[in-house]
Amino acid sequence: MNDVEASRRILEISKDPTKVRNFCMLAHVDHGKTTLSDVLISSNGVISTALAGKVRYLDCREDEQQKLITMKASTIALRHTLDRVAYCLNLIDSPGHVDFSCEVSTAVRLSDGAFLLVDAVDGVATQTRAVLHQAYKEKVKCCLVINKIDLLFTSVQRDPDVIYHMLAEIIQNANVLMAEFVAADRITGAQLEAENARTDELDEEIEEGWFEPSKGNVVFASSVDGWGFTTKDFAVAYARKMGWKENTLVKALWGEWYLDQKKKKITRKPPRAHASPLCVKLVLEQIWRVYETMREKNSEERVLKLLKMTDALGLKVKENVLRKLTPENAVAAVMNAWLPLSRKMMDTAVTMLPSPVEAQQYRMSRLIPDLPLITNPDVRRLTKEGLTSCDPDGTPMVYIAKMLDIDVLPGTALQGNVEVEAEEGAPGTSFVGMARIFSGRLRVGDAAYVLDPKHKPGQPDTVKKVTVGSLYLLMGRGLEPVPEVSAGAVFGIGGLGQAVLKSATLSGSPDVCGFTHMVFQSTAVIRQTVLPKDAADMERLEHGLSLLNKADPQVQVAVSENGEFVISTAGEVHAERCIRDLQDRYAKVEMMVSEPLVSFRETVVAVQKTPATVLTANKQCTFTIKAFEVPQEVVQCIDGNLDALRALTEYDNAFASAPEELIAAGKDLRAAFAEADTKGRWLEYFEAGLWALGPKHCGTCMLVCTAADVAVASVWTRFAEFLAGGAAAPEAAEKLARQAAPEAPCAPPAAAPPAAASAPDETAGAVEEDARSDASSTGETKKRLLRQLNDSIVAGFQLACDKGPMCDEPMSGVCFVVEDVKTTAASAGLLSGQVMSTICTGCRQAFMNEGKRLVEPIYECSIMAANSCHGKVYEVLKKRRCEILDNLPIEGSEAFTVIASLPVAESFGLTDELRIKTSGMATPNVVFSHWHTIDMDPYFVRQTEDELEDLDENDVALIANVPLTLINKVRRRKGLPVAEQVVQKAEKMKYSTRAG
Repeated sequence: MNDVEASRRILEISKDPTKVRNFCMLAHVDHGKTTLSDVLISSNGVISTALAGKVRYLDCREDEQQKLITMKASTIALRHTLDRVAYCLNLIDSPGHVDFSCEVSTAVRLSDGAFLLVDAVDGVATQTRAVLHQAYKEKVKCCLVINKIDLLFTSVQRDPDVIYHMLAEIIQNANVLMAEFVAADRITGAQLEAENARTDELDEEIEEGWFEPSKGNVVFASSVDGWGFTTKDFAVAYARKMGWKENTLVKALWGEWYLDQKKKKITRKPPRAHASPLCVKLVLEQIWRVYETMREKNSEERVLKLLKMTDALGLKVKENVLRKLTPENAVAAVMNAWLPLSRKMMDTAVTMLPSPVEAQQYRMSRLIPDLPLITNPDVRRLTKEGLTSCDPDGTPMVYIAKMLDIDVLPGTALQGNVEVEAEEGAPGTSFVGMARIFSGRLRVGDAAYVLDPKHKPGQPDTVKKVTVGSLYLLMGRGLEPVPEVSAGAVFGIGGLGQAVLKSATLSGSPDVCGFTHMVFQSTAVIRQTVLPKDAADMERLEHGLSLLNKADPQVQVAVSENGEFVISTAGEVHAERCIRDLQDRYAKVEMMVSEPLVSFRETVVAVQKTPATVLTANKQCTFTIKAFEVPQEVVQCIDGNLDALRALTEYDNAFASAPEELIAAGKDLRAAFAEADTKGRWLEYFEAGLWALGPKHCGTCMLVCTAADVAVASVWTRFAEFLAGGAAAPEAAEKLARQAAPEAPCAPPAAAPPAAASAPDETAGAVEEDARSDASSTGETKKRLLRQLNDSIVAGFQLACDKGPMCDEPMSGVCFVVEDVKTTAASAGLLSGQVMSTICTGCRQAFMNEGKRLVEPIYECSIMAANSCHGKVYEVLKKRRCEILDNLPIEGSEAFTVIASLPVAESFGLTDELRIKTSGMATPNVVFSHWHTIDMDPYFVRQTEDELEDLDENDVALIANVPLTLINKVRRRKGLPVAEQVVQKAEKMKYSTRAG
């Protein structure tokens, strides 16, 4: 069957969404995702079975093949038949390296199910937890695949009993992770009413475990040797051979079940001490006997043993084939014939993973939380029905997860059908969107609407009308043009390069809402500046950066204040790939690249709380601002609800139809403030005076107003309306503000004149009444003026939060309290700009009055090394300010795993240094962990004798503090002034003059 015919059949199958399975491969790096993908691809005859695991078919890039790691998520459509029914399986292979976790987000968003691979020797690793959490948040159903089991029989050489307990521990650890995710959601309230339909099923899974071999969602496999099985495979075989009930065996072949040979019964009680479980006797020992033949030195005896086993199993393996193969390959051939992995994985994908019709019933509340906000009731009903049922006849709803550069697809005959952009051509013509259609049909030439990520129903300025230029089946290394796609399909769409930057929603109607944006596991913490060596190539570099920004989901491209182009990436490997792509593929110019720069944050700790008083340039407004440290409970709650807060700041529809996520976010934030209330008036601040959040209106910095006679447009107003179920809350918020506002200090009464002491002053009452009237009029004028200046005050706060005073890095966890506002102005007039700059200056001054601290990003570093290089690993980590968290021996091997917290600023070159120091016996893996506040004042100078007595005045490294060194490095890079002593020791210059 040729490629065109295969594509035509796949397209026909995909028209029925119940026959479609969209799934991805998730795992830690080097746990076997790409090898397993090759095995599945070989089942369709795309590559030879003998080349599975060697060709790495879905690694299309040259550097992927060289480094042997996956960097881009790739997909291929496969065909599989089960019980005479044909299915279309869209396989997406995702990277395991933490630097490319954005590609994992892309793969998970387009999938309904996933195979979670875990190395049988390494067990559950750091990135395993990260990708499983990503799948859990996207409501993607997972099947556990314990890979590389062959190593337990060969390299580790464990007996079946020990192997069973190692496998059981992996399953238990995976279930513990799932339990942690559910417990965290229940604590924070993120499990909302949208989950009520699955409550019974969820409770059942909590009691019995998510991954359970008896359910069929755990596959034991060796992707290199090409074999795999579930306990049901052995249950069927033994039920047929021994006459036992299949259902009973399925449950008994995992867990503490034993075989009483005397009574011929399966019992829970061991028949004797140290008895092996039934799984060991009937499953693992049988596989162990096959691998034991590898130790037979006599080749003739080894072949005879294998032939005897194949005859007993009824397998057709030719004797001459076994004689030609090496012992390892001969065993692999027997195991592949006995337990073929490709068929097992394909069958599991069909039977255990949900179809789009099943998955979209519970995924839509996560993917489109704003669905209730559609104002037109008919459009809302039709859109919801079409999405939840995956209706091919519904309104077309497509999510474009990323833009795929087709130049990376190596030369296939079909690639010529795609228009490729020339170097000077119009941007976007060489990009194909990697997308999934959730409802409706899409045909070439159809008119559709591209919805901006911030689009809300009824906003025509965030909608672009486009024409579908081309549609493709994504076939790994090539593209197959197709005339149309139906609901449930994963496909490629061309002709939208001008309208789509990174991701977008494509709809058949402009009145619907878009899909929520993807959440990335890691943040862009490494920055580099790029400039062309030849100034004449500046335009080509700018054009290349725009293409790179489109091709990579996570890279961020910006222009600094001094005109340099800045690229922000997720890690060292990610940065290296982006620079190579920019230089060799997109810009094609010689460039100058700076050293990696790390993003930092600025914060304060409670020290003295000295307020800052600032005046506008015309001296008509005076603000008194004080800086506080925000409690960690509040910071963590804000970080955990950034999506809801971002939606809140953009939300301008009827509160009565507010999404449940926003209601939950409001409740969680209020609870966090209440928990932190023992440390200050945080709950009061939240309810009455929370003016704004920053930076970018959804960060961990807060602007609070406690000044008397000032009614602010509090963020709580929106939350109050959500919690009140849509009731008007401005009056409630103003009431709370009045209750929380401190009372104005009472002035002492003025002494009366002696002559008027006894006589009643008839004019006193009138004067006092006029004074009250004037005060009331002044207060109203002040309130009205501040309402007019509200946007300027918030804008000044945002400017201050975006660039802190220490090194122009964003602030984090700082609360600015406006304690007093005085004004003599009658109207806003020209005050807007002055107030904005004054508030910015006041916040920066209040920040500098407190205990200043620098916050740096931290990696969780996991290093696997041999015992012989234990000291060398610790030596390398000690030089990089690492904190050792754990040191775990790896069971069954002479190796250990060191888990440490590693500052991102110290991570550059770690892999190379470890490789040199340990002769290649140590391998590090890093994943972004958290932000850490360096507990040292950057501007602290040791001056007293007690502070200097233990220091050598010639040792500059001991005297210089770490945060100041980092601050000066950032300031120097940004062109900011640096207060440092350039010359440490100076000697008088001597000049000699020649005698006359």
